Amino acid sequence: MIRISKAESCLKEEELKLKPIIAFDCAEIREQDWCNVVTCHMDTKQAYVWRLQNFLIGEHVLRPCPENPTPVKACAISACGNFAVLGTTGGWIERFNLQSGISRGSYVDTPKGSAHDGESAAEGTIRETWEEAGVEVEVISPFAQLDIPLIGQTYVIFLAKLKKP
Repeated sequence: MIRISKAESCLKEEELKLKPIIAFDCAEIREQDWCNVVTCHMDTKQAYVWRLQNFLIGEHVLRPCPENPTPVKACAISACGNFAVLGTTGGWIERFNLQSGISRGSYVDTPKGSAHDGESAAEGTIRETWEEAGVEVEVISPFAQLDIPLIGQTYVIFLAKLKKP
């Protein structure tokens, strides 16, 4: 049962509505366990999680980069269904645990670049990691893909391990 305080009961309907959705992702793998949908809304500095099974908004609101918040423009759920990855207009990419809503790290300081002609995204990741961090990695699998059509960019994040510690 939802309880509404006196202050909340004075709000207009428009103030309670979320802005239009500009991006979303879902994963069926954890549908029975926790929220399995994440949505980004127009000019909003946070993302919302939902339980598709019950058609309800979830208990967590995901707020990337609290020190310098900018609107969230892209979202993705990992293949395992445990994490949501959010991208902001400020270039911040952050991973959240969907079960707890807790931030599990950001990707701002990771090597980034673009693939060269004839190079796959995984090959580009290996090369860029070597060029920018000086370490050799083995790509295990894709982790998330963020498409940000507003600025014409796509980010592919891979799960990788060091070849030599």
